[in-house]
Amino acid sequence: MSERELEAPEDVDLLVIGTGAGGMTAALKGALDGLSVLLCEKTELVGGTTATSGASGSAPAEVMARRPAERSMKAPMLMVPA
Repeated sequence: MSERELEAPEDVDLLVIGTGAGGMTAALKGALDGLSVLLCEKTELVGGTTATSGASGSAPAEVMARRPAERSMKAPMLMVPA
């Protein structure tokens, strides 16, 4: 694979690094909100680890071990930094 130089705008409202699920969502939301968006990916393929992991998610084992009626979304959200 050879290195390519691409021209990018000097000023953008939103710079998104990575084209996984989070990056694509952020870029789409920014564009829908009227922002100028630059979406960057370091690999040849779009999708990031979302594409290579089969788009599977994860949750803490202690939450998933509970019966569905006892599960709460509060525990997984505690793992997400604000």
